[in-house]
Amino acid sequence: MLWTIAAGARMHKPFNWRRAGLTDNQGADDQDIGQGGEVQAAVGDRVADLESSGVTNLVLVVSSDGTVTSVPNSPDSELNGRKLVGSSIDDLVSAEMASWVRERIKRTLRSREVQSAEFEDGSGNQHYECIFVATGRDSVLFVARDISARINADSKIQTLAYVDSVTGLPNREYLFEKLTPLLDDLRLKEGRAAVICFDIDQVDLHSRVSGARKPDAIMKELGKRLREGLRRVNDPEPVDYERYSVAARIDYRQFGVVLPDIGGGTDAEAVTSRLTESMEQPITIGSSEVTVTVRAGIALFPQDGTDTTTMFANAMT
Repeated sequence: MLWTIAAGARMHKPFNWRRAGLTDNQGADDQDIGQGGEVQAAVGDRVADLESSGVTNLVLVVSSDGTVTSVPNSPDSELNGRKLVGSSIDDLVSAEMASWVRERIKRTLRSREVQSAEFEDGSGNQHYECIFVATGRDSVLFVARDISARINADSKIQTLAYVDSVTGLPNREYLFEKLTPLLDDLRLKEGRAAVICFDIDQVDLHSRVSGARKPDAIMKELGKRLREGLRRVNDPEPVDYERYSVAARIDYRQFGVVLPDIGGGTDAEAVTSRLTESMEQPITIGSSEVTVTVRAGIALFPQDGTDTTTMFANAMT
């Protein structure tokens, strides 16, 4: 039977492993667990911390082959202890996590150092905060807690803070946040970049003629066309600032685009012309067809500005 780690309703703070005294493990013996040793006291503090936050923990002593040898600080030690002792880590968590845990156990036994890490499953839906402490020559204390609720809540907050709900594009705050480190990087490399601002005309006219919802449909379609017309736009894992672009909705009827590593003004104008032409193509909404006029402004780094505010101010004039 698969044993799942249940997520609690609230979580106040993550582990502070260093404060818990688990960063200087001296290789305690198995008998120290549950008999008042330093590791036992530290784990007790962590369990109390987790229980106060409403999160269910997994606290086990596991051998090098993945067998559970004891269950310290179990809330129902007699019942849970008999069920878990002797079982394999493969019986308690998913196969993906079990493989990851086994590798961490090996690292901990080799280094004799505390291993603290977060596990995320392949779907990105489950997240666990884990710690591994060598308690003997062939055993490791394994502590885990489900932090999925916190991670998912953080993700929702980030979405609300940085994503435009109509177009699904990042918003002005996100664009400014991404542009600042890009400019810092280009300043060191003496590189070039371009900021383009697109101002969409006639959106308000369509609102008065066809109803308040039509402008949202127009901006949504224009945002889609921007994404399709840019290379690696809004890459979620940018490794190199020179290899991805950023597109965002920066105002009610404005979009902003950042082009890194642009060759010069001619290249920026070519991209701007291509995107403008795409956005000015007729848009079909329901049974009607509408068109908009797009005005664009370009600012080049470094000649038109070396900071985010100046770049956007020059692109919008």
